[in-house]
Amino acid sequence: MNQITSTLLMLRPTNFTFNGQAAKTNDIQDQTLKGKALNLLAQKEFDLLVAKLINAGIEVKVMADTPQPHTPDSIFPNNWFSTHEDGRLILYPVAVPNRRAERGDDILEELEYKTQCDLTHFEANGEYLESTGCIIFDRQNKIMYVALSERAHKGPIQEVAEILGMQVVLFETQHPISKKPIYHSNVLMTLGERVAVLCLDIVTKGKEQLVSKLKETRKEILEISVQQMNHFAGNMLQVKSKEGQKYWVMSESAHQILNPAQLNLLKSDGSEIISSDLSTVQKAGGGSARCMIAELF
Repeated sequence: MNQITSTLLMLRPTNFTFNGQAAKTNDIQDQTLKGKALNLLAQKEFDLLVAKLINAGIEVKVMADTPQPHTPDSIFPNNWFSTHEDGRLILYPVAVPNRRAERGDDILEELEYKTQCDLTHFEANGEYLESTGCIIFDRQNKIMYVALSERAHKGPIQEVAEILGMQVVLFETQHPISKKPIYHSNVLMTLGERVAVLCLDIVTKGKEQLVSKLKETRKEILEISVQQMNHFAGNMLQVKSKEGQKYWVMSESAHQILNPAQLNLLKSDGSEIISSDLSTVQKAGGGSARCMIAELF
């Protein structure tokens, strides 16, 4: 199984703005940023990141959101589906009510898959799992790392594990200010082929098992601080070009706050860095580069 892909889906926003429904469980969003002007700023940031990815030889399927239904967080398509090398596409139960409308047939029709596994029925029971926002896949070792939260519940987690034949490593977190669990695992953690980026300081339960499993699978742990996590240094993604060149994709704020030793570890397998200004998307949307990318396997 491949851990990283060279084909990405990204959704250009039409209604991007602060989403009050999402903010109930997202401690990172800036509630002072509102208004139609945010969409224009988000579009500029989106277009610049897409251009950098394409220039690096990465295939990016760009689709545009539609004006209706109103979906302010559609720029984060990785939260409602995932694709897998065996041809499966999984649809996930989404916690934020107005985000469920993002699951559009127009997008699904553009994707290549053999089997669709629909887990959205969990929403009726108040159980959620927001795809690769919540699940950090180790595809090579068939492991799912998941931080439990109001957006990640055990029922759908176990269902995905059974569908994909994967082992589950659960852990718990606590934001140092709000004292709430971190809403998405990919805020504090990402996995590449060799490196695991992780903010261990906010892991309150399951830390030993988490670290042990990463070491057992020979992942080098790049530990980031809470301050670095707050600058979205955990919200990055390793991808590759069609020619096989590997890249870590991240926001400019994440790039700037990582120290030289950390950057060298990321680049130790020959990877290069693609960073881009995502300040509007981060502040108003509470997500960053990884959230904007849906991997296509």
